[in-house]
Amino acid sequence: MAWKDCEDAIRAAAGGVELSDSQVEAIFAAVERRARANRARSSMSSVTDALTNAAAELGREQQVAAMIEKRRRMKDVIRKQERDSRYVASNGKTAEALGAMNVGREGPEAGLAKSVDAEAQGIRAGFLGPMIAELRKEGLLNLIRTRTKAFERDVARELFRLSDAQGVASNNPLAVKIAAIIGKTQETARLMVNEEGGFVRKLPGWIVRQSHDAFSIAHAAAAGRLEKYTRRGGTQQDFEAWRSIIVPLLDERTFEDAGDTIAERTKFLRNIYNNLVSGVHSRATGGADWLGGYTGPGNLAKRLSQERVLHFKDADSWFDYNEKFGSGSLLESIVGGLTGNARNIALMRTWGTNPQAAFDKDLQQLIKRANDAGDFAEPK
Repeated sequence: MAWKDCEDAIRAAAGGVELSDSQVEAIFAAVERRARANRARSSMSSVTDALTNAAAELGREQQVAAMIEKRRRMKDVIRKQERDSRYVASNGKTAEALGAMNVGREGPEAGLAKSVDAEAQGIRAGFLGPMIAELRKEGLLNLIRTRTKAFERDVARELFRLSDAQGVASNNPLAVKIAAIIGKTQETARLMVNEEGGFVRKLPGWIVRQSHDAFSIAHAAAAGRLEKYTRRGGTQQDFEAWRSIIVPLLDERTFEDAGDTIAERTKFLRNIYNNLVSGVHSRATGGADWLGGYTGPGNLAKRLSQERVLHFKDADSWFDYNEKFGSGSLLESIVGGLTGNARNIALMRTWGTNPQAAFDKDLQQLIKRANDAGDFAEPK
């Protein structure tokens, strides 16, 4: 079926919005890719049913994207009003107020200790404290701390099954208990992120926020430790070695928005590889980890946090990848994920869903106010 066959239906569904031929073709391609992915998960679906369901799914995501954007803007306006109140209350010391928002400051003025850094530490303690206490109470803490690979694999399987009952069971009751406790904490973190303007969905088979060892990924083709530590990494050979390892482990969902040809998928993976090697994926940027902004059908449903782009077939595939290219054990990945969530929540509570942009804009506004007032020593 070609896009021309569906052109009238697509233009009608656009609700009066003018679409070029290239936009219609892009929407049709997105629907077809979604349909193929759906058929792969349900071999009983006919081509017509799969296309119909995929189109409906894409339409719902467009509606959700619009609601997310509206909510994000409301959150950002509220956070901006709160920051402006702190600038006004600083008695002219706006530069100090700006710095105090991130790291805090000692002094007699009210609210100086309230900072992104302090709040992130408090949220992190709120996640880890109860989780560790419950694991200890159940006599399970030392089990997960010992880092026995076979037991960690069992826990990973049970974490996978919390959101996908079709996953392979560990048949290990202790792993089931640990996964339930950890999963409860991770769900709390997800809901808190969403409350601050993020949009993290419950993904089937999600285990933990994937960690990546940039150095190991950059030297994926190294023959041994000597070569790994003595040559420059990130070469085409390294990328191809990483790709050859990860592709058999990935679920087809990974490529829903990547394209259909080998060239398109290679380009998609190369972009992910470059981000992982450069460390872009690990920066705490607030809601931009999940939102980023929707600019149209061609960008719809993409996961902007690169580790969330990678969907593994099953728990064992995730575990095998993490053993080779992860930056720590399962427990370390769990703690790292919760720490990252805490940081992002704290950032969004002060700076909104795009913290870097908000900080830069505030700084420019404060400098302009100081210039307009003729005060070049201290922004007001």
